[in-house]
Amino acid sequence: MSIDKSFSLAQERYAALGVDVGHALRALATIPISLHCWQGDDVGGFENFGGALGNGLAVTGNYPGKARTPDELRADLDKALSLIPGKHRLNLHAFYGEFGGKKVDRDEIAPKHFANWIAWAKQNGLGLDFNPTCFSHPKSADGFTLSHADKDIRQFWIDHCIRSREIGAAMGKALGKTCVTNVWIPDGMKDTPADRRAPRERLAESLDAVFKKAISPKLNLDAVEPKLFGIGSESFVVGSHEFYLGYAVSRKKLLTLDAGHYHPTEGIADKISSVMQFLPEILLHVSRGVRWDSDHVVILNDDLLAIAREIAVNDYTNRVHIGLDYFDASINRVAAWTIGTRNMIRALLIALLETPLIRTAEAAGDYTTRLALQEESKTLPFGAVWDHYCEQQGVPIGEHWLSEVKSYEKNVLSNETNQLNQMQPNPLLGVVFHWLGGLASGSFYVPYKGVRKWSWETFWLAGGMFSWLICPWIGAFALSKDLLAVLHETSSYTFWMTYLMGALWGLGGLTFGLTMRYLGMSLGMAIALGYCAAFGTLIPPLVKGEFADKLFNHSGTSVGGPIVLLGVFVCLLGILIGGIAGVRKEKEMSGSKSAIPEFNLWKGLGIATFSGVMSACFSYGFQFGEPITKISAAHGTGPYWVGLPVIVVILLGGLTTNFIWCVLLNIKNRTGYQYLATHVREEHAHHGGHGGSEHGPETAAAGDAPADLKIPVLGNWFFCALAGTFWYFQFFFYQMGESQMGNYKFSSWTLHMASIIIFSTLWGIFFKEWRGAQPFTKKLVVLMLALLVGSTCIIGWGNKKSEDAENAAKAKVEAAAPAVPSTATDAAQQVPK
Repeated sequence: MSIDKSFSLAQERYAALGVDVGHALRALATIPISLHCWQGDDVGGFENFGGALGNGLAVTGNYPGKARTPDELRADLDKALSLIPGKHRLNLHAFYGEFGGKKVDRDEIAPKHFANWIAWAKQNGLGLDFNPTCFSHPKSADGFTLSHADKDIRQFWIDHCIRSREIGAAMGKALGKTCVTNVWIPDGMKDTPADRRAPRERLAESLDAVFKKAISPKLNLDAVEPKLFGIGSESFVVGSHEFYLGYAVSRKKLLTLDAGHYHPTEGIADKISSVMQFLPEILLHVSRGVRWDSDHVVILNDDLLAIAREIAVNDYTNRVHIGLDYFDASINRVAAWTIGTRNMIRALLIALLETPLIRTAEAAGDYTTRLALQEESKTLPFGAVWDHYCEQQGVPIGEHWLSEVKSYEKNVLSNETNQLNQMQPNPLLGVVFHWLGGLASGSFYVPYKGVRKWSWETFWLAGGMFSWLICPWIGAFALSKDLLAVLHETSSYTFWMTYLMGALWGLGGLTFGLTMRYLGMSLGMAIALGYCAAFGTLIPPLVKGEFADKLFNHSGTSVGGPIVLLGVFVCLLGILIGGIAGVRKEKEMSGSKSAIPEFNLWKGLGIATFSGVMSACFSYGFQFGEPITKISAAHGTGPYWVGLPVIVVILLGGLTTNFIWCVLLNIKNRTGYQYLATHVREEHAHHGGHGGSEHGPETAAAGDAPADLKIPVLGNWFFCALAGTFWYFQFFFYQMGESQMGNYKFSSWTLHMASIIIFSTLWGIFFKEWRGAQPFTKKLVVLMLALLVGSTCIIGWGNKKSEDAENAAKAKVEAAAPAVPSTATDAAQQVPK
């Protein structure tokens, strides 16, 4: 039976019991679940302190595919979220910040360390929640933090929690979705204490200091989390349920109820309506305890159904914030997220579909009917409604999500260990790839010299169809995985910003050909690409706030940064010298026959400036398109080819701009017929091809027969296809080179521009564009080439030094880290906070 038919029958069945299924589904779609980031990496975080988890936390299992970097964790989350219906949230712990390899202590964290998480959440339409990380730190080693007897240690954790609230508020402001910042501490004692009062007095005092600064509830809500006991705090927990219930009520904070923090036979469902009498909002951490305090993957059991029912039937959906909290390293981690979250949503759906007749019977004192309906409800066709909801939300139905996880595991997770060595950046190889791209770009205009009897707009658009449309799609389909699915999964913001950068780049490309009309191949490309190199290389790290760190080594972790910066400026110096050579060339060749008939320095400089600045938007397109590369990688695309889908989107924007302009010129100049015509009209007989301009290509050489109107159609299309393919190969090799540049990917743009100038200058020499220039001017050209070649080598060297330093640091941390238990038999049982 089809899903639609099953759903229709289910609707009828529920309607007979007074249930509006459509209303239930609309309500379900508004309830976000906060996924917990720590499931993806076994509560490891990215501080690189190299310490054990500690403070009563342990994770069992060693299933392959543990996320090792923020990018890997976000890619895993992207996959999980693509399998879960609805729009949700992510719950972050403080030690999941991105610290650039620098040791930032907990009391120094700031919103900037979570900028990438905020950007990722914004692109995916998600909300963020936050937690101070008061464990796995030298200052929590004795089991106490906010209630510590040492005032200095206590103040350290107070400052950490204050910073965490500020980060939560920044997240709420940036995303327009209130962040819930939850405070949990491990403070307690293994054996019976002599003084229970003093630690609790210190904790109350510390919490008051943490919450002293008022923060708008539209930005951040504060929550406090109790527990019954934990490993190392079996006899005494400072932050008990009674302590935090009193604190939350008296200080108007949210109380967090964690399903794994109470007695094994004590559920939190019964507590919800109790505390809601005195608190406006609460936070739930939904988990599954087994026999004792532990966090297992949430399943659709009676405890979960009871929690969901309390939320739904009591109309608490806007007052209860639902988060998940478990970590299991014995199974696929993406599957663990998917199973637990889908079960939470499924439980809410079942609760929303409960017939009101049950409560009506109870209100009437008819307990027989109540029990009968409760039991009969267990076999109602909620599965058909669930399948319809999944289909409606565009996620896999039934068990079909598992095949996607298995494919992701095969293509990404299981290969990560083997891919690690393959994916280690090799900046020197990256330089070679950029040189190949430069050769392709520096050579692309040469085939246009073989075009005959076509106007500029005709051959430019004909070649562009290969550059911007045919070759990019063929390349991406052939070498990347699931291209259409990758583009479909890309957020609208990422897609259209990448497309916009391509359209702006197209404006630069439109005038790029004119630079060679007025300046020639060598000087034209040197000036235009000089601007392009400067803006495309230096603006991205400035915008990201990474300029000082990555280039000036302010953090002390970017040892190759100053060398990379030196290479960039050597490149710009070489371009400047090329410009000086051009000025001298104009003066020296005045009055003599030039290889460039319309050479005009100042006109060419103006056009080259506009073209270069706008062309730098291609680099920005790669910056905006970075999420697309991650999605492509998640689909199993190899590291060399993950950038191909980004190029497709950028060039769609470039195609739009160029297509509109060329068609307008075709209409204005009445040249649209030329694409397929065998003869040119007499009014266009002067079109000689040879790479002219949009205002009319070069006139036919003297002696050409005016009556020769035949167009070599096949030859023209062949040369345009060759030029377009050469042009595309510049970015084909560019994204290969960028994949090898490590943390200094932005320097790829300088390498690309420098290599283009090198090879275009060599072509200019070959075509005798510098014929007639004085020996000193020619020496300047040689010096320019030497500086540009040298700049590519310097940048490659700087990247290599940084990568070597980072690899050495990682090896040192790994060598100092404790061994990870491989099975449940040689590790502690899985324990929550």
